[in-house]
Amino acid sequence: MILKTPDESWETTGPALNPSGKFSRVYPGINRLTSEAVILKKIYPPYLPGSAQEFAFRSEGMLKKPWKFSISPLKLLKTKNELWIVFPRFPGKSLRDSGPELARLKPENKRELLKKLLLGLAEIHAEKILHLDIKPSNILIDWQYELPEKICFIDFGMHRNLKFKYPKGKTGKGNFSFYYAAPEQILNATEVFSPATDVYALGMTFFWVLTGKEPFSEQHPAALTQLMLNESLNTRDISDFPTEILDGMTRKFKFSKPPHLLPENEMLHGLRQGMAERFPVPTVLEKITTRTE
Repeated sequence: MILKTPDESWETTGPALNPSGKFSRVYPGINRLTSEAVILKKIYPPYLPGSAQEFAFRSEGMLKKPWKFSISPLKLLKTKNELWIVFPRFPGKSLRDSGPELARLKPENKRELLKKLLLGLAEIHAEKILHLDIKPSNILIDWQYELPEKICFIDFGMHRNLKFKYPKGKTGKGNFSFYYAAPEQILNATEVFSPATDVYALGMTFFWVLTGKEPFSEQHPAALTQLMLNESLNTRDISDFPTEILDGMTRKFKFSKPPHLLPENEMLHGLRQGMAERFPVPTVLEKITTRTE
């Protein structure tokens, strides 16, 4: 069934690519005037951090950025009750759906993949933007001859532009992807968010690339939260990648008691200390390059 958007120049051409999506639906689409193939994303306001207007506030800061490693929206289509975002097509599939290709990657190609991801993250941070939702399903790969030819970060719905002063309520509390989130995100300490927050999530994502497993697993939500706040990654079974790089990307402060029971200034001090110990992007790139040469 073809779906119309608020602007009749754009319409869907097929069923949702994520039919079970809770926050949005993503459709293949087309510009009826130019025949340009695009991706159309329909946002569902009840699931947004605040409202459709808030999501538009975030997205308008991303329009038509000429990035090499990320997709930015071409246009917002909005009414009082609807919000659609138009994206260009990218010839690839998500990292989450690339299991067979990842399984065949040689160690040197895994390092090259991380290098490209780091260059993409550096490009985002150079614009004073934090992604804040890095995970396997938000990275697209264009595989050529079983090698990652191009990478692309997508879904900047949770991003923060460090050039802006955000109005009250525009923090996106609780809508990031929990399994890959840094401690400062789990604790919603938005005042300390920095590029180190994205580096942590990329490190967690690359752990999944190397192992096919979520970084932490525990059935009880409270126990899982404590693991994510205080435990280091278990990299003992990784033999074809320099684990000190993952360890450096995912460093955190080890709290002596549940951080939510601490005075706020003490909690923030601990978070900042852990973040300061994480490898910044240039350091990881240097270590990856040294290993490749």
